[in-house]
Amino acid sequence: MSTNLAFRYASVETFFKMIENQELWFTDLRNMNDPEEYSAGYEIVKRIINEEFPDCIRLLEEVSPNKIDENFKILICCFCSDGDRSNMWSEYGDNGKGVAIGYDENIITRYHILARFEERSGPISGRVVFLPVIYSEELFREYVRKALHDYIKHSSLNIEYAHGILHASLIRLCSLYKRESFECENEVRGLIEVDKRTSPPYKLEKRSTDYGIAYYTKVKFTCNNITAIREIVLGPLFEQSDEQLRSKLDDLGLNNIKIRRSICTYNDAVNL
Repeated sequence: MSTNLAFRYASVETFFKMIENQELWFTDLRNMNDPEEYSAGYEIVKRIINEEFPDCIRLLEEVSPNKIDENFKILICCFCSDGDRSNMWSEYGDNGKGVAIGYDENIITRYHILARFEERSGPISGRVVFLPVIYSEELFREYVRKALHDYIKHSSLNIEYAHGILHASLIRLCSLYKRESFECENEVRGLIEVDKRTSPPYKLEKRSTDYGIAYYTKVKFTCNNITAIREIVLGPLFEQSDEQLRSKLDDLGLNNIKIRRSICTYNDAVNL
């Protein structure tokens, strides 16, 4: 399996909607299933700065959760690094009846940059990046301390530049941290970081979610009839034959996608 594949688990119905629309939705991270998104990481950053870097305390307000919307937005799309995990089939794959769609991260990133360039036909900012979620508080603290040490080291040379780098680093780190209890999800996170300088501005829409009204933007994963989907894993209880799925993919012009069956058992998928 390519290390550049990121998997989304979905029901069959959702899967076909996704491939027909040929787009992924990147949603405001505040409207996810974890109520501590961003804030859990921010509280750790706050403690580190207060206890170890008091000269940087003014930076806290700039990256606080209260500044989301006012100064910046974080749009995310959640993936898994593994296309055949028992807990993911149970939680997100229609209890094993669904599929896991393997996307090439690099292709999505390139297609998105191309789409934004065509929209503006000039210099652009704002892109999709794929990064693993950080589940270890110890590792997270190491990253935060390094960012702060780098800021102190470089601020004497160019304070404005160093400030901008630290600001972006702390926001990204807070966006990637989740508590250890979520580690079983092996999440890879697609991120779009939006601020007032992002050019061209992202077209944000609103939709109703289980966690409130959320901003989101649509990202195409197909360009010139070439898709970023590289593999589809059929759940342990997937009810169609491989041939039936292949026929539907062929009808949509998706001819070169690998199909494989889950090796999880029924009990693996439903008795966690």
